[in-house]
Amino acid sequence: MSDLIVIQPQVTQVTVTEDVNNVVISSVGVTGATGATGATGATGATGATGAQGIQGIQGVKGDTGETGAKGNTGDTGATGSSGVITVNAPLTNAGTSSAANLSVSAGTTSAAGILQLTDSVASTSTTTAATPNAVKTSYDLAVVKNPIVKMISGAYYKTGLLSSGTISAVNQRVYYSPIFIADTTTLDRIAIRTGSTFSGTATIRLGIFNNTSNQPSTVVLDAGTVTATAGSTVYEITISQSLAPGFYWLAMCQQGTAPGVSDYLGNPAAVNTANSFIGLASGSPNGSIIVGYTQSSVTGAFATATSLSNSASVTYTFVRVA
Repeated sequence: MSDLIVIQPQVTQVTVTEDVNNVVISSVGVTGATGATGATGATGATGATGAQGIQGIQGVKGDTGETGAKGNTGDTGATGSSGVITVNAPLTNAGTSSAANLSVSAGTTSAAGILQLTDSVASTSTTTAATPNAVKTSYDLAVVKNPIVKMISGAYYKTGLLSSGTISAVNQRVYYSPIFIADTTTLDRIAIRTGSTFSGTATIRLGIFNNTSNQPSTVVLDAGTVTATAGSTVYEITISQSLAPGFYWLAMCQQGTAPGVSDYLGNPAAVNTANSFIGLASGSPNGSIIVGYTQSSVTGAFATATSLSNSASVTYTFVRVA
């Protein structure tokens, strides 16, 4: 028996079932309208991240943009303090100023620095430097200088006159006697000695003066006064005075009320022993040789020597070497 197919309108599907004895034909009805979409279900769990893909090719570099406008200049900062240039650095002006603002330390015996020049040949300064003129002066002196005979520590020295006698000192008159210092020397005493005939009480001022043009000039030391009350006695003052090599003048002056007899150890004019330190000078070939100077009317502290008179006799003033 042949299969029979029945076609009906709006049939969407025909199902034929074959049975051994019968043919059964069934039909499906028209599809209904689509129902409303149901609510979205809950989001499922995120799946595992997949493997990273291959990196893409780098793109072509774009053109450089235009330079932006220049900003305004900032305010000038405050001027810093002047620095100190190290002594090993060159002194230059590398700035824009017309003059360098420099500060350099003074030199010492332990640090380099700037030193002032000096023409002195007797200075003991450690912060000045000798000029060529000072060096030559020292050289010239060294060429003609006699060998130095150093003074003996603890010994007393006076002017280089050999004779000793009694001098009657005039009150308020300074008696200057020359002395030569061959090497830098420190003195610790200055003294006078009364004569055997001295009597009364006397105030005696003692000191040391510089030498200028072979005469006493400015004061090196005013040692003060001693009071003499007996004959044949030494009266001294403790001092601490350093003297550079050269000529000086030892000075004594009896001041205040004069004693009954004002006799002191010295060089009398009658003896006239020569003093080589001031050149054996005299007013004539037969005249008295000048051995010192005097200055009258000195009543107080010593000052620069003035109104000097030649003297063929001087009292002796002594100094002791420390």
